[in-house]
Amino acid sequence: MGMHLAVFITDHGFGHAARTCAILESLNPLVPELSVTLVSAVPTWFFDESLTFPFTHICEQVDVGFMQTDAFNEQPRETVQALASGKPYSERYLALTCQKLSTDIDFLITDVTPLAFQVAQRMGKPIVLVENFTWDWIYGHYLNVEPALRSFCDLFAHNYAHVDRHYQTEPICKPIANAIQVQPVSRRPRTPPSITRQRLGLNDDQRIVLVSLGGIGAQIELKAPDHVVLIVPGRSWHKTANVVSLPQPSSFFHPDLVACADAVICKLGYSTIAEAWFTGTPIGYVTRSKFPESPVLEQFVTKHMPCLRIEESDLRYGDLQPAIDQLCQLSRGPVPSANGADTIAHDMRKWFYRIN
Repeated sequence: MGMHLAVFITDHGFGHAARTCAILESLNPLVPELSVTLVSAVPTWFFDESLTFPFTHICEQVDVGFMQTDAFNEQPRETVQALASGKPYSERYLALTCQKLSTDIDFLITDVTPLAFQVAQRMGKPIVLVENFTWDWIYGHYLNVEPALRSFCDLFAHNYAHVDRHYQTEPICKPIANAIQVQPVSRRPRTPPSITRQRLGLNDDQRIVLVSLGGIGAQIELKAPDHVVLIVPGRSWHKTANVVSLPQPSSFFHPDLVACADAVICKLGYSTIAEAWFTGTPIGYVTRSKFPESPVLEQFVTKHMPCLRIEESDLRYGDLQPAIDQLCQLSRGPVPSANGADTIAHDMRKWFYRIN
């Protein structure tokens, strides 16, 4: 029996989309005639490189998330203004979204947009939640600086409570007693590290550090020790003796870059941490001092992974050479025996066939 899913994904960074794609990739071989409709403002190219099966993409904003000036600075007041504007939570937007979805949808998946709950209720379909945090939990940490977030905390908590299947992926910010808790969810590398290095024009014996910082990476003047090559996605294509800049998108799958690197420098975010955990790659991380998810991620990293904390000031002013030297001295961590994507996919399949 086939399965048709409507999958709602917040575009607050790419981490939620990466996690959802990893689950869908694990689910696809388990379900004959799997049909997936993605509803998200995440660009289509990201799904094209992350999914190996056909899908439909409705490119619409389905979540506000949290407004930011850059990867490290949140804007609580602007977040309230965006939430209060109505889109994407107005009745009109809800009706238009439902019209765009096929009537043969079997169930919905959300990571972590509350709009999906309203759509599921309107369509009379079950809904699955995948998360390591929910927006009501995030907003609750900013009530002292922006009390107007309270009404949205209450509304979204009400939405999240009406879930038919609930998965929480480590590192979990607020464990829920009746949720199914699994290991980190990571997209899998597809190319052997030696092949990725060849495509980059690098030798197997060269030390490689991947600098994965989203948009902020393009704003920093990066220097590396002579014995290290930096791979920096998010810039235009350029190669010097020890810096390789890659456009976004590029022909290189991000998990392949993580797997071929001797270390990763990243902002403390879910998907890069999960991909480094899955491949045992040491990470140098820059924490987001105000974002409430950060202490949870940092606790996981320091407990389970070879890692080094890097100060934001060192990152912004390009003083990374001492950190790079330290990172390159770290040994790879153990490769985990399981990927949370597989655990969720197998359980989701059994749950779906049981309720049908």
